[in-house]
Amino acid sequence: MKKRILSLLLAAMMASASLLACSDTPETPDDTGTGTDSAAADTSTVTEEVTTQDPTLTDELPTDKKFSNMDFVILGRDYPEGSVAWKIVDIYTAEETGERINDAVYARNLALNERFGIVVKQDLVTDARSEAEKRITAGENSFALIQEALDRQGALIVGGYILEMTPLQYLNFDKAWWDTDGVNGLSIAGKVFTAMGSGQLNAYKATWVSLFNKKLAKDANLPDLYQVVRDGKWTLDKLLEYASATAKDLNGDGKMEWTVDRFGVGIENGISIPLIMGTGTSLTRFNKDGSFELLIDSEEVAKAAEKIWNFYYSDANTILNVEKLSGVTNRWVAYRSQFASDNFGFMLTHLGTPTLIAGEMQSDFGILPFPKVYAEQEEYISAIQYGNMHSLCIPKIAEDPNRTAMLTEAYQMYSHDTVRPAYYDYTLTLRASRDNESAEMLDIIFANRNLDVSLLYNSTTKAETTLTNIAKEPSAFNFASTMAAQKATIKTNLDTVVQAILKAE
Repeated sequence: MKKRILSLLLAAMMASASLLACSDTPETPDDTGTGTDSAAADTSTVTEEVTTQDPTLTDELPTDKKFSNMDFVILGRDYPEGSVAWKIVDIYTAEETGERINDAVYARNLALNERFGIVVKQDLVTDARSEAEKRITAGENSFALIQEALDRQGALIVGGYILEMTPLQYLNFDKAWWDTDGVNGLSIAGKVFTAMGSGQLNAYKATWVSLFNKKLAKDANLPDLYQVVRDGKWTLDKLLEYASATAKDLNGDGKMEWTVDRFGVGIENGISIPLIMGTGTSLTRFNKDGSFELLIDSEEVAKAAEKIWNFYYSDANTILNVEKLSGVTNRWVAYRSQFASDNFGFMLTHLGTPTLIAGEMQSDFGILPFPKVYAEQEEYISAIQYGNMHSLCIPKIAEDPNRTAMLTEAYQMYSHDTVRPAYYDYTLTLRASRDNESAEMLDIIFANRNLDVSLLYNSTTKAETTLTNIAKEPSAFNFASTMAAQKATIKTNLDTVVQAILKAE
C-alpha cells in the first residue's frame, strides 16, 4: 500500500498564510451569479505559487482562465439536525464569522473567485443521491459536482450517472490535496469515478479512531498510551487490558449498568470492518483488466473475524455495545455523553466525535489509532465509514467536463491551504484533543488507510453488511458457514458492479 502522510502541516499553513495575504482586499463575489464580467480584471495579483521542492504541492493549473461570476454549484446532502457530526460546513458560507473553519471556507471561495471568477455555491437536499439521479435523467445542468457519502456515490456510479475522471484534463490525483491511496484503492481497471481530498471534511471525520479519557487512564495507572502506540504495542488485547483497569462498579451493587457505572470501553457493531481492514488484508484482489478474486472468506479474514468476535463477547463488565441499548432516544448522543461524563475509559468511534464532545467534556481526552488486531503487525492501518466518508464526482451530463475538472482540481488545491489546516490543526489538535501528541497520532492514523472496492459498492455487493452482521450474533462463532452462504451472492453482485464500470465512459 502506498504510504502518504497527509499532514504536511507546516507547509499547508505557510501556504494558507500566503493565500490569505494575497486575498486581503478582493471584492465580495456576486452571489446572484449575474455580476459584471471579470474577464478583463487584472490578473497580476493571482495567488502566489507556494515555494516548495515538493511537486505534489506545485500549482500547475492555468493562470489565464476567467469566468464571469459563473456559479460553481456542489450538490450535497442536507443532514438532519440530529446528525451534527456530518453537517456540511465545507462548501459555502456567506460571510466571515471568526470561526476557523467557516472563515477558511470563505477564504478559499474568495480566492477561487479572484483567480477564476467563479462563485462557489451549495445545493443541499434531503437525498442527494435520488435528487442527482432525477436531475441527470432529466438532463438538468444545475450543479457541477456531487459531494456525498461513498456508499451513495457507489450506487450512482453503478447506475451510470457519473463521469469517469481519468480521461479529463487537469485532474492529478498524485497531488497532495487528493487522498491518493483512497482514489487508487477505489478504482477498477484504472477507472476513477469518485475522489476525495482536502475539501471534504467528512473524508477526515469518517476515519475510525480510539479516544481515551486521560483522567481515568491516570487514575488506573495506565502507561503512556502515546508511547504504547509509538512502540507498536497498541493492540486489541491491550485495549481490553487497559479498559478492564478503568471499568468500575460505581454504586457497588455487583452489576454493571448503563449511565450508572463506568464501562472500560464503548463499541458499536461497525467496528468489525475497520478492525478487519486494519490488519491490512483485502476483501478483493483486482487485476489491471478489471477481473478480480473475492477474498472475503480467506484465512486472513476468517482469523481476524474470529479474534474480533471473541473481543466483542469477552467481558460484559468492561465492554458496552451502544447498539444493544434500548429505551434511549438517540443512542449516539447518549454514547458521546457518557464518554464526556467520564463513564467510559475508551471509545471506538470516528473522527467527527472529538469536536462534538470537546465543549461539554471537562476531563481531557486523547486520540489514538484504531488498535491492531495482532501484535506482530508492523503498521497501524486505518479504515473509514463508507456511509459517512464524502467524496466528489462529476455528473455524466456535465456541460464542459474539462472545465469542471480544472475547477475541481482548483477547489481541492485551495482547500488544502485553508479548509484542511483549519480542521486538522485548530479543530482537532488545539480545540478538541488539547494536546500535541494527538497531532502526532493523526499523522499515524492518516498515513495508511485501507479502502476496498467491495465496500464502496455495498449497496450492490452487501459485503459490508455481511461482515458487520457477524458481530451481532452472540451464539457460537462460525465464520466459515456464514461466508459459505453469502460468498456466491457477493461475488455475483460485485461482478455486476465491475461490468457496469468497464462499460462506462
